Amino acid sequence: MSTGQEASDLKYEANQVSQDDIDTLDMTLEKKRKQRRRRPSSLEKGEKGLRSFAVRVRKKVEEKKITTYNQVADELVNEVLDPEVRDPTDRFYNEKNIRRRVYDALNVLMAMGMIEKQKKDILWRGVSFDSSDFLKELEEKVRNKNEELRQKRQRLEELEAQKRAVEAMLARNASSSASELQPESCIHLPFIIVSTSADTSIDVEMEENAEEVLFTFNRPFEIYDDQVILQGIFRNTNVSNRRDEHENVSVSEKQAYSSNSRQSSEPSQHSCLRTSLLSRNTVDNSMFNSHLVYLTDDV
Repeated sequence: MSTGQEASDLKYEANQVSQDDIDTLDMTLEKKRKQRRRRPSSLEKGEKGLRSFAVRVRKKVEEKKITTYNQVADELVNEVLDPEVRDPTDRFYNEKNIRRRVYDALNVLMAMGMIEKQKKDILWRGVSFDSSDFLKELEEKVRNKNEELRQKRQRLEELEAQKRAVEAMLARNASSSASELQPESCIHLPFIIVSTSADTSIDVEMEENAEEVLFTFNRPFEIYDDQVILQGIFRNTNVSNRRDEHENVSVSEKQAYSSNSRQSSEPSQHSCLRTSLLSRNTVDNSMFNSHLVYLTDDV
């Protein structure tokens, strides 16, 4: 083989080796790029998420009672940071991310009132989520809220019934002729009805401002407001079964007129009622068959 041919072969082999090295280097760089672009797994997300860190931070502060940010952050860095990460740059950014998560979690716990910060110290002020007392307190709150919800629903049903009764009254009056709605045959809203036996002695005294009325009875009596009467009329129910004493009479007044053992020779029973004079919608007075005393803004 000639010297020229040998030189040509050596040059070809050198070029081939250089190309192989370049290909290997390119593959290595591409592999590193893919590793860096790889999305974190669900486990990694769970380990580094704010919710997970908030739980970890809460447990740390709760166990120590008094601690500092650096102490909590250092412990979590040692627990969470992957020891297989050798690259200094990656370790730096991962540690920085962990410390930022710890800082955010502490702010969340502080906003919830579970921890308190005094200068550099962090103090535990919350209640353990594992405490049976805490669970009992939550259950009690749930029961109270359910009871409030039940009462509000009941109140809503009452208001809807009142609305339907007033609308029915207005529709009835609108369909009535003018002769049927003479002032002397109407009662203005709001009003109350005081019902008692026909032989009861009733003394009525009214203040000049017509806001306070004193009724004196020598027999038991019952009081109904306008909404009870309207609902009773437009539902075809007996008025005597639709009492609303709670809104009109105090406890002492209930006791005064509910006793059947009172004799007419005993001292009279007194009740003081306040009325607020509202709009002047009307209802036919002839619709009531009770012994009544009514209030209007004409008094």
